[in-house]
Amino acid sequence: MIRLFAYRLRLRAANELLFFTNNAFPKPALPAASSVSRIQSSIGLISGIPIEDTVDQLMAIAARPRDLIAARLQETQGERTAIDTLSALVLGLRSSLTTLRLPTTYTVRSAESTSDAVSVAIQSGATPAIGSYDFTPLQSAAAHQFVSQSFSSLDDLSSTGTLSLQIGGQVDRGVDLSDLNGGAGFVSGKIRITDRSGLTETIDLRGVTTIDDVINAINDAEEIDVTASANGGGLVLTDNTGGTGTLRVREVGLGTTAESLGLDVNAVGSTLTGNDVYQLGDNTRLSALNDGLGVRFTDDLTEVDDLVFTLQDGTGSSEAVGVDLSGAATLSDVVDAINNDADLTGKVTATIASDGKRLEVKDETSGGGSFTISNGTLGSAATDLGLTTTASGDTITGARVLSGLRDTLVSNLNGGQGFSLDTINITDRSGGSVTDLNLS
Repeated sequence: MIRLFAYRLRLRAANELLFFTNNAFPKPALPAASSVSRIQSSIGLISGIPIEDTVDQLMAIAARPRDLIAARLQETQGERTAIDTLSALVLGLRSSLTTLRLPTTYTVRSAESTSDAVSVAIQSGATPAIGSYDFTPLQSAAAHQFVSQSFSSLDDLSSTGTLSLQIGGQVDRGVDLSDLNGGAGFVSGKIRITDRSGLTETIDLRGVTTIDDVINAINDAEEIDVTASANGGGLVLTDNTGGTGTLRVREVGLGTTAESLGLDVNAVGSTLTGNDVYQLGDNTRLSALNDGLGVRFTDDLTEVDDLVFTLQDGTGSSEAVGVDLSGAATLSDVVDAINNDADLTGKVTATIASDGKRLEVKDETSGGGSFTISNGTLGSAATDLGLTTTASGDTITGARVLSGLRDTLVSNLNGGQGFSLDTINITDRSGGSVTDLNLS
């Protein structure tokens, strides 16, 4: 139909040209063919209609269904591409979700350090808690050396004799902070001390490991004039300023460092006497007893009892009744082993004494026999636990196995043989004053 209409337009244009040429006007003279340029025009000479543009528009109208289909096809291809992209993302998510079912997803750990000064690594098979940990370096490692006495010649070195190397021997060595509060340990942090003159200083105790470190940190403070010392199982702070204010120890922030040191108490005048923080508890390590000498068990490879009991009702008098302490590491392990022993259940009760320095074992039976606890064939666990003392009625109150913060048990002096303490006599230099002291 489009072509037919175009033909009619062309026919009309030809008729118009014919009408023009058949007019009565005289024919103009035509120039030579070589000098006349051909006239090209898409507009009708008579009607003035833009024939070519009209035809193009009609063709465009006719092609519209095709263009709509092409546009729809392009849109469909775009949707297909989007669906393919979504499918790839879903497959990736599915792969990631699959790993959530694997136990290894929750146990694998990696560690990294943000400082070149510290390197970190996770031991094989370990699963440490996830998080960030801050470490404050106290000091750089340094080389140490021990220098012996001088020798005048090589001959002195080759002479016969005994060469002994030893460290320690002090009777006032401070205990490890991990042994405080019944084995619960010490809370690292800072404390704030105000002396009676009103001056305040913050003491950083994040790097201390022994009670000596705590005492030295307080005594080295420059802003305040306070002296720290140990008395039994607690610390004592003494104000030296002569001021009239209040000697105080406070926590820094939300910490509990002062409380773990027993210093969260009120001072009386110039003296602040802390609570006893060095006592036996369920978590007390057996290796910390007896000034660090610990408890000597029997060989764990042999089935030999460490503690042997005889009770008032005759239990153990004809056949030995014992408790094996193999594998025991803390004081609660010992107490549980005694109280849960099949032959002693309901007959014996072991506890920590009220003073927190010794064990106490009670015979729940009755009879004419003697209540005793002795060492097994091997080892000296009963002695080291202080349980070889004589019973008072139905109760054995053990010997002291825990000293003070900076003390040593008398039983561990003299190479571990101890002393039999009685009364000593002290005379001053003038000779006129004599004092008798009963040390028993």
